Amino acid sequence: MRVLSFLLRLYCSTWKVSRRENYFSHINRGAIVASWHSDILSLLWINRQESIAPIVSLSRDGERLCDLLRYWGYRKFIRGSSSRKGKEVLLESQEAVRSGWKVAFALDGPRGPRQEAKPGALMVSIRTGRPIVLLTARASHSYIFSSWDRFCLPMPFARIELNSLLWMPENEISIEEAKRQLSEKMWTLRNQNHLSGDSVLP
Repeated sequence: MRVLSFLLRLYCSTWKVSRRENYFSHINRGAIVASWHSDILSLLWINRQESIAPIVSLSRDGERLCDLLRYWGYRKFIRGSSSRKGKEVLLESQEAVRSGWKVAFALDGPRGPRQEAKPGALMVSIRTGRPIVLLTARASHSYIFSSWDRFCLPMPFARIELNSLLWMPENEISIEEAKRQLSEKMWTLRNQNHLSGDSVLP
């Protein structure tokens, strides 16, 4: 894993990242970070110096991801998913946010449907009163895998454009309406990215 982590670190360090603002500069306490599952690799690399606690599944692949992220400097993980230990994940996420961590949700993980938000991030935001940082990434050139999430791996030396939005669900809003608003805001944010040039892999 050390060798793989080192090689992947070299690979990711070739990316040229642009962002309109430092979206974490407006947050001095805990928060929720939300993205689509397809963008998690580039976003975890770019934001590795923030106090982020990713939610990682209990699968073998999830354990490998934790090992990789430790080499990148990540110190806290919340293990589980909406399908396994979902209640425990929500409780631990709330505690982490209240302790100052930024808990990272893949909104449509762990198995989709693609780009359909699950309610976990919303529930933690509503229960803690803390905002959600919505993040999208778009690369000038990338490999798009034929997985359920259409996983995106930016090519070496690709330019990556990040967009973000700080959002808080309204009080007394239903979860279904909040999910609709969240998905709408993610699509709006995604459309602000101007880069394109993806290559689809079979």
